[in-house]
Amino acid sequence: MLDIALIREKPDWVKGQIAKLYDETALARIDNILALDAKRRQIRTETETAQAARNRLNRAMGKLRGNKTMDASEKAARAAAAARALKQADYETAGAWMDGSKEIARLADDDDLQAAFNGLIGELKDLGGRIDSGFAEVKAVEAELAENMLWIPNLPHETVPVFADEADNVPHRPRGEFREFEFEPR
Repeated sequence: MLDIALIREKPDWVKGQIAKLYDETALARIDNILALDAKRRQIRTETETAQAARNRLNRAMGKLRGNKTMDASEKAARAAAAARALKQADYETAGAWMDGSKEIARLADDDDLQAAFNGLIGELKDLGGRIDSGFAEVKAVEAELAENMLWIPNLPHETVPVFADEADNVPHRPRGEFREFEFEPR
């Protein structure tokens, strides 16, 4: 199997080598492989970014809950603001709300604290679900990519002459002596 890095870095050269083999289906697969590779890399980057953000936000959630210097209304306001930012996939803003680096107005009701934390927890769970579905999508794309890679033939050596058909093949004389058997070989 060819290395994906070679196909990614030198797609035209690989296509030229495969064109020497007169394999049109393999030639068409190169473009498909490049598209699948780009899609896999993009989905993986987005998913890993979201996973890193979720890890940071989970730590910030613990700090927000355990912060003794904030009153309940400020915690509730921060949790609600972070949940809204998470809903829009704005992880940096959500983290800024949670760690206290952004100023926020206090809520009037202390009863909203549990509801705000429940909303934030729900958004973090949704983020986890999106991460899981992202990794599942990466697996599906990788499986399709591997299937396409298996159908790409080995590239011919530079010394192999390229002709249109078998009539131009160069025969080589056999060397050595033929072995003679005392029986009829199958």
